[in-house]
Amino acid sequence: MAVARQGLAKGHQLEASRSDWLKAKDLEERQEIAAQIQQRAFAVVPNIPTRQCEFKTALHKNLKGDIEAPAFFMWNIEKT
Repeated sequence: MAVARQGLAKGHQLEASRSDWLKAKDLEERQEIAAQIQQRAFAVVPNIPTRQCEFKTALHKNLKGDIEAPAFFMWNIEKT
């Protein structure tokens, strides 16, 4: 018997709140909706990250200016 892997939780209330946030007319309304989203997310815990990602990058010898950081930044790179 095959068992399907579980995906992200379906939070219909969270999805509706996200849509409301996008449709909000002003900053105060968005902040109020964002507070509701946070309260609901803490109540139902929709996502628990359980893995670590490591991105490998390689640069050609004629490139310089790469920034050592947890993410790969494309700015500051120059061709020599």
